[in-house]
Amino acid sequence: MEWFYLVGFPTTIKTDNGPQFRGPFAALSVDAGIKHVTSSPYHLASNGLAESGVKAIKTLLRKVGWTDNAKFWGALLEWRCTPRELKHGPENR
Repeated sequence: MEWFYLVGFPTTIKTDNGPQFRGPFAALSVDAGIKHVTSSPYHLASNGLAESGVKAIKTLLRKVGWTDNAKFWGALLEWRCTPRELKHGPENR
């Protein structure tokens, strides 16, 4: 909840339907009015958006170093402010 209060509540969350996204998380999504879209947890290609995000952050960490938090947060801010082409699936059009 602290993270949501800091950055705001999203309209949609896309997850791989793992066990951590059921139960209390599913109830939170309903209560907050968040659309919870799921994909198969065992089919990485269907969860490409998340995999792409992990890859981007790992690249950022390699560039600034894994131990310098100040550099990482500055680089993350720059990354967030950089315009990128977003590719959405049919459910987001």
